[in-house]
Parts: sequence; C-alpha cells; structure tokens
Amino acid sequence: MMSLQPGDRVGIVGGGQLGRMAAFAAHRLGLRVSVLDPDQDCPASACADVTVASYSDGGAIEKMTRDCKLITFEFENLSADAIRQASCPVFPDPSVLETCQSRELEKNFLRNYGFPVPKFAFLSLTSSPQQIEEVCSLIGFPAVVKTIRMGYDGKGQWKVSTRDELQTVLQSITDVVILEQFVDFVRECSVIVARNLSGIIKCFPVVENRHANHILDLTIAPAPHLEYIAQQAEAIAVGIAEQLQLVGLLAVELFETQSGELLVNELAPRPHNSGHWSIEGAQCSQFEQLWRAVGNLPLGDSTPIAEEVAMANLLGELWHRGEPEWRKVLELPGIHLHLYGKREARPGRKMGHLTAVGKGASKQVIAARKLLCGK
Repeated sequence: MMSLQPGDRVGIVGGGQLGRMAAFAAHRLGLRVSVLDPDQDCPASACADVTVASYSDGGAIEKMTRDCKLITFEFENLSADAIRQASCPVFPDPSVLETCQSRELEKNFLRNYGFPVPKFAFLSLTSSPQQIEEVCSLIGFPAVVKTIRMGYDGKGQWKVSTRDELQTVLQSITDVVILEQFVDFVRECSVIVARNLSGIIKCFPVVENRHANHILDLTIAPAPHLEYIAQQAEAIAVGIAEQLQLVGLLAVELFETQSGELLVNELAPRPHNSGHWSIEGAQCSQFEQLWRAVGNLPLGDSTPIAEEVAMANLLGELWHRGEPEWRKVLELPGIHLHLYGKREARPGRKMGHLTAVGKGASKQVIAARKLLCGK
C-alpha cells in the first residue's frame, strides 16, 4: 500500500474554505496541492494551483490528476462519474460519495445496517392519495420534507404540520423527497471519524453543535455533559466508517433525543464545519488527519488540548456595514481568527470563524463575535 511522501502532489476537487484549510495542512506535511474549481479566485487559490473547470468535467479532473498521488473532495455536490475519471486513486471512494450525496441512498444504507435513524419514507409528485395516507400514518406530524439531493444548511427542507402543508410541498417538487419524523431533540452533536488504508480508525471527541437559521453557529468540544453517551456516539461513527470501507474522514451528525437516544441525521465524507475547532484545539487537526488517513500515514492524536474548545462561525451578515473591524478581536487574548478569503459577503455565507481554547471558550468566542456586530 502506497503512502504519501514529502514532495508528492495531492488534488482536491473543490476550492472553498474546506479545500483552503486542507491545502494549508498539506503544506505543513511537505505536500504540493492542486485544486479544481470553477472560480480562479476561489479561497484555496491562495495556497494551491487551480485548474478552472466545472465539477462535472471528468476530462479536466483526469488532466489535473496526472501528476497527483491521490485526490479527495471537499463537498458532496459533485459528479461521482466525473471523479472516477481521475488518473490517480480517489479517497474516499466515489461509491462513498454516491451514498452520502443522496439522502435516499444514505438513509437506506443506515437503516439496512441497523444504525439508529428517525422514521422516514419516500414520496413523489406521483404518489397516490393512498400512498400519502400510509406514509403520513407511519411518520406522523409534525414532520420534515427533505429533497434527495443538494440540501445543506437548511436548504431543501420544509417542516410540515398537516397533510395540507405536505400536499403543498409535494406540488412544488419534481423529484422524490423524504418525509422524515420530526425529532424533538435536546441538542445536535457530531463525531468526526478517520480511517486509513490499513483500516486504523480514530475519532475526534463528540461535539455539541448549535444552529441559527439552520446554519451551524457554535461548536463546543468536547460536548459538555455527554459522557454517558459519548461511547455510543463514537461506536456509531466507527461502525458506519467500517461498513462504508471509508478511507478519509467522515462526519456523523446526530440528534440527542429527550430520552437520551442518539439518532443519525446526516453523513459528510470530508472535513466538516463542526471540526474547525481542532486547528487550534486538538493535537492533530481534522485537516491534517485527512491527509494522514488518505495518505496511509499514522493517524494523529485527536485529543483536545484543553477542557473546552469552541468555534463560532462568521457569516456574511457581519459585512452589512462594510469590512468588520478585525482589530477588535485581534486585540483579545486567546481568540483565533480565520478568514476564508471570499471576495463577496452574502447573508448566510460562511466567511470565516473564531476559535478559543480553554475554560469558558464558548463564552469567549460569542463575546468576540458580538464585538464585530457592534454589540
């Protein structure tokens, strides 16, 4: 089995903030980086050679990867068939990408292998009244309608409380959707698991994720007061990684229910927003762990370096009055600022994040962000 060596070139399909941070981590290991992105000025362009092409351009992927030892990808809304045209190994395998980019395949995979998930069923515009009635009786209300593809940060999701609301949503779609049980959760958590070519597995600790308007707002690592189900969460993540035969990283998003049960919400076979805390807060960041995993290197120590680490997202709303006054947070001891180099700030767009390490870290990043908001 091959292993990455200093001087090797690696490729990333996607040049957004995850590609950017992965490229920075690759440079620390002495690797050279190529990215494929439709935008020449994508965030990763600051630290990688950019091939400008569509994510579905298999020919461009084949050409870019001729001098790459391996490639990976930074998000799921890609063409698995195009990635299969790469001239080098692809990690995670395109079959993993296909499973995780389709909620239909993902949910069926999880259910078939016995992983805990909310109740769900599939519907379409052509579903008969009898089929709709049967599904409603199975799932109950309230429920959540989700598109099969292209859903993230709350996109492609509708909460419905009645059959009439469900019918209205069904009339607006053109494809199959999932009707899923609405989970009255205590909190949302996630686990990032790494698995290398040799089958060695390591988990980052379970973290708590707090959302605002369906977008991740704050991550606390490790999740406070979760010791009693931390082992269960990690066991679920490890089991999924093994069944997928993952090589790389996998983020497993979970609901903690009122009864203390864990239910799998979604999977992401890549670095994840909820793992950004690890850059300053873990012995080995999720981005370095990615290269260790796909490069068949020894996996790093994912242990947090403090009792609490926190990450707060910086969204485009902060720019509504112009460039924020970064000096305000740079003057604060213990606050780490990460900006992604995006040229245009839009509401809801992830532009950067703050982290803090140590007791009270979550309060520190929230207070620092409020300074940027003028509060």
